[in-house]
Amino acid sequence: MLSTRLIIPLSFVSLVTSGLTTAVQRKELGPFAEKDSIPSAVLTVCTAIDFGGNCADIPVEDDLLDCLSLIGGFTGLNKEISSAVVPEGFDCNFFNNFACTLNQTQLHLSELSLSSGSFPNFLSISDTTDTSETSDTRDFNDRTSSINCVKSDKL
Repeated sequence: MLSTRLIIPLSFVSLVTSGLTTAVQRKELGPFAEKDSIPSAVLTVCTAIDFGGNCADIPVEDDLLDCLSLIGGFTGLNKEISSAVVPEGFDCNFFNNFACTLNQTQLHLSELSLSSGSFPNFLSISDTTDTSETSDTRDFNDRTSSINCVKSDKL
């Protein structure tokens, strides 16, 4: 019984050891040698107008940002975003609630939609999805609790 238990681990060790030999023979790549490891599309958000305060770069390439609630490691951005840069070819929605949900009683105040571009001041911002003839600006400063970004169909 003891020998049966030892055969399995020893077989496993020999498989792992042969795999290590192969890995050692491969050429090691530097940290930026693989092109795919560097995201080319990032959403930049900052806690002060004109891209001041604390800023974060959030990868959005290939629709990876389905819904990001500003909790956990992003708690410092919750209800603090005052400016943003939306990458070319993307549309990003900023929500007043977590989980990218709308407040049904105040739809106009619960979401801000922005297409590619630089938005230095959320104190006075025009919603890019506003289809009314008069384009009013509104205050969405320090309101964001979640964000989602998708590839734009305007390419």
